[in-house]
Amino acid sequence: MDNVQAILMLVIILGGMVLMMLDVFPMVVCLPVMGIALAAVAGIPLIATEGESISQTVIQAGATNLADSYASCFFAAWIGVVMATTKVTETMVKKGAELGGDKTLVVAIILYLITSLLFTTLRGLGSVIMLGSIVLPILMAVGVDKRHAVTIFEFGYITGNTYNLSVMNTYAVIAGLPLTEVAKFEMILAILCLLAALSYICFHYFYKGKKFAFSAPVEVKKADDTGYQIKGVRGALAMMTPLVPVVLVIGFKLSLIASFLVALVWIVIWTFQGGWKKTIDMVIKSAYDGLVDAQFSIVQMIVLGILTAAVATTGVKEAFAPIAQYLVPSSPLLLILLFGIGAPLGLYRGLWNLWGIGAGIMALMISIGGDPYVLIAGFCSTTMMTLICCPTQAGVIWSSGYCGIEVMDHVKRCIKFLWPAAIIGTIIGAIMYF
Repeated sequence: MDNVQAILMLVIILGGMVLMMLDVFPMVVCLPVMGIALAAVAGIPLIATEGESISQTVIQAGATNLADSYASCFFAAWIGVVMATTKVTETMVKKGAELGGDKTLVVAIILYLITSLLFTTLRGLGSVIMLGSIVLPILMAVGVDKRHAVTIFEFGYITGNTYNLSVMNTYAVIAGLPLTEVAKFEMILAILCLLAALSYICFHYFYKGKKFAFSAPVEVKKADDTGYQIKGVRGALAMMTPLVPVVLVIGFKLSLIASFLVALVWIVIWTFQGGWKKTIDMVIKSAYDGLVDAQFSIVQMIVLGILTAAVATTGVKEAFAPIAQYLVPSSPLLLILLFGIGAPLGLYRGLWNLWGIGAGIMALMISIGGDPYVLIAGFCSTTMMTLICCPTQAGVIWSSGYCGIEVMDHVKRCIKFLWPAAIIGTIIGAIMYF
């Protein structure tokens, strides 16, 4: 009976992957349905006065399972909107472009690095659109081909996202590890992203020539006039905002949300102008706008929470154990094969994607004895690749559409550089944790 249940559960998981891959159902529908279906197959009752139940343990508790993570996501998005409103983000990008002048290679690298820094704080599709509408036209205006402009921008996104405190906190909650421990490995992955991005930029620069293949000049989109000006020492300190929460969490062990609040106060102090009423109104409006920007990520975390709650139930763990035990990396070689060589299994919100089925799979593996450190190395290495190589990612779809290129064209180009990075990540993880 247990084997039958395990096979049915595997069918549910693989079926969900296929439905999402074919775009029959979106992730926000598939993941909670899969969680409920897994619990039902395990024999967990819909309602129970005591013990586990689908209504209480899976749906109710699951929806708030990652509450800490989506609260952090909101605060990160709030700061992102304040940075945009006060023109800190725009100034950082344009200063980088000015520093590079008309040197295509220099501008490309500088804007990539600035984009990476900003995405250590920014979250959500709104932030991708806001920053992309500034960065992409500048890249194309200095002669970067639109295909490469998209990939450079997305490389900046994944490098910053890899070391985004809100993202790392979500992974830490799922794995049951301290944020500082997850941050140690994510720093390694961020460096691998950096090397992959620089390899991509330099390869295409020298292979295609000084201009990557010329593009027609594009006028840089001007941001709305909010009345803020970033200049002088105060401006320089304001542009340090993305680093403030990182330093406080990693260096001083301050809690994540408290660190975001300090960063919020920091940027308000250094951009203050027009009186307290204007400032307070701006901060409050930014909170509402930040919630809008973060809404997609928050919905993702809610449905992920339902799935992870389902696979964490005793019934599902016991029923799926006959198959799950073979997926747990029990040796360095197995870790590299499953998560490095097998990294494409994380595409389309697949098995190894922590923003898809992977969140539930990792929770299940840990519950049956998998080493959370080993698993975080595997899942994070794969997720690093899939976040900008997956055609279902909203940011990838937007940036490709903005520049008028096919999504799969972008995927084919960047996966050549990030798949090796994922493999190297698992090799480093194997050395560190076995």
